[in-house]
Amino acid sequence: MLTLFVPAVASAQVRSRPRDLPGYQQGYVLGVRAGTDDYRRGAPFDFSIRIDFRRGDVGYDVRFGSRSRYRDEFRRGFEAGYREAYRARRVGPAPRAPIGRVDVAVQQGYSDGYEEGLKDGRDRKRFDPVGERRYRSADRGYNRSYGPKDIYKANYRDGFLKGYEAGYRDGARYSRRW
Repeated sequence: MLTLFVPAVASAQVRSRPRDLPGYQQGYVLGVRAGTDDYRRGAPFDFSIRIDFRRGDVGYDVRFGSRSRYRDEFRRGFEAGYREAYRARRVGPAPRAPIGRVDVAVQQGYSDGYEEGLKDGRDRKRFDPVGERRYRSADRGYNRSYGPKDIYKANYRDGFLKGYEAGYRDGARYSRRW
């Protein structure tokens, strides 16, 4: 009986890593978007001036617990996402991959998918990313400069599925607490 208890405790400890918490994830997604935007506009590296970073409570829900803890998680995630996106752009894209075509579509899809999955998980709706309107249309955030719309849609859907799965898992986990 003791051997069954130990893995459960270890599993609970793994889930509490900051990057698995909703504040961190929401901050990370928005930080990636902000870092990408700043780099493209030629703005200096400075995540601290972004309004979302300063507020730190985008996406907060009382079911997440303390607002101040959420803000701390959000800001850590935002900074990590911003740094990663801004630095990745400095290095440059992989050969033959124009800046923005793949990464913007995947990031937009992931963000939208996470948001929809989080709602469905919290509301205990069935897992159905393909049934979501944004997944079906897959053109949110598209700009002609990104290239062919079909490629954008495919990349958006890839990101959406991954984001939806993560959001659904988080939403289901937090809905059980209340």
